[in-house]
Amino acid sequence: MFKKSVRCLLASALSLIVLFSFAACGNKEESKDDEYLVDEDYLLEELFGDDYNDDYFGQSSLVPDEEEEEKPQLTDGTELDIYPIIEQFIVYSGGNGGGQIELKIPEGFYQEINGCYFKANEYYDKAFNIIYNNEVIDEFAIGLYMVTEDYSKEYYSNGDVFKIEIERPGYSSYSGSYQDHINENIYKHGFIFPQVEKLYTVSGLGEYITSYTQLSAEELENIKNFVINDELSDDYCNLAELKGCYEGKIKPFATTEPGSKFVIYVTFYSVHYQGAFYETNQYKAVAVNEIVRKPDGTISFEKCSSWFLGAIEETLEGLEENISSHEEYDFVKIG
Repeated sequence: MFKKSVRCLLASALSLIVLFSFAACGNKEESKDDEYLVDEDYLLEELFGDDYNDDYFGQSSLVPDEEEEEKPQLTDGTELDIYPIIEQFIVYSGGNGGGQIELKIPEGFYQEINGCYFKANEYYDKAFNIIYNNEVIDEFAIGLYMVTEDYSKEYYSNGDVFKIEIERPGYSSYSGSYQDHINENIYKHGFIFPQVEKLYTVSGLGEYITSYTQLSAEELENIKNFVINDELSDDYCNLAELKGCYEGKIKPFATTEPGSKFVIYVTFYSVHYQGAFYETNQYKAVAVNEIVRKPDGTISFEKCSSWFLGAIEETLEGLEENISSHEEYDFVKIG
């Protein structure tokens, strides 16, 4: 404390001396022989003699920041390995080259590990509260990050690496090791996370379907029924009658995201009641894409969300003409 006071007094004295020196110079221009420049080291030596040294003032600042206390490294405690919990909630979607990975933790989930309960946070879908003796002793979030040198990469392929990391929400800076930072609160209660980050290699992505011939008759029928049933789930749709099915392959000049180059158009006639007194009849086409053969042999697909992959016309002939002139896909009728 004494040292800090001395430093502050010395800094103040130096500031005053420099201020008076410049004031005495007035508005004179700086001379070539630097006669008006103040040599700070010279003034300090004149004022304090041998007492002026780096012990008082440091190498880069007159008044350095207080030295941080060195924290002991946390090395023991009852281990809380949460990665077996987290791993069961890793969800892969999309296909190889266009894959996405998410953590889907069920609402209200909780599990006990070595006397601590890990309960899903009610406000954040990727965070847990740690409960010990009926008291919340800490909270942490889960981060999932792609590990790659290519920062423009957005989607996963099999063989890519990703990291799952334990994080303390609301803390943007810390001192010491990251592992000790994460363990700081639970260590007071005798617990420790033995691992705060873990690397995984992607191996759960299926392959994209590139032709309807890769689909069985049953799988193709399931896709048609999915579209029709989805339409009928609309409160105003009372009839959806299948009219045809088209395979669409992306044209050479077009691109799609994230990875599917293939869609199936399902065409149907529908009747929508608009209120009690009239109805709307129309022919409609809906596309499904991201059709993937998963490692277990089943297929997954999505109803395409892009507005331009939907078509509505008053006649079936108009709808088929609309489909055949699509700018990005070549369509062929398959049933």
